[in-house]
Amino acid sequence: MKSIGTAIAEAKCDQVGIVISGSSPEYLYWIALDAPRPGLRIEWITSNSATLKLQDPSFVPCAVICESCGGDDHFNNLIKVQDNGSQQLFLEP
Repeated sequence: MKSIGTAIAEAKCDQVGIVISGSSPEYLYWIALDAPRPGLRIEWITSNSATLKLQDPSFVPCAVICESCGGDDHFNNLIKVQDNGSQQLFLEP
């Protein structure tokens, strides 16, 4: 199985959403995505009503990294391409 960073790079995706717990080490994803680099944007995706108003509506991810998402989770038109049990990767078809 490809690494998450490799799969996102091969998809030529530079708008990445993350859905992880507050105790997860986010910096590991930044390293896997070779951040910081020009053009790369990484944003948290949350359903917490207190923070929804802070999300930028112009952000449209072409990839979402999700920790422990259920089988029915989806993100707009993205499809699940990897699932190792604790991490899932959703990409544009």
